[in-house]
Amino acid sequence: MEDSPHAQVVQYCRSTVSDETAGPNRFVCNRAGYRRLHAETRLEYFGLKVELYSHVAEQHARSVNLQ
Repeated sequence: MEDSPHAQVVQYCRSTVSDETAGPNRFVCNRAGYRRLHAETRLEYFGLKVELYSHVAEQHARSVNLQ
């Protein structure tokens, strides 16, 4: 983003915020999928993905709420 034109960065940020009204964001959806896979398989890999997407979803929510 640092090397992108200012107008393009502004458009990206606006679209990110407006996407929040359309339903759960991709991070929340991905986390749900990995939770299901982890529950079914109990594989550590899927558990780690749940942790990752939990963190990313939390960070995304913080950045969207800073508006």
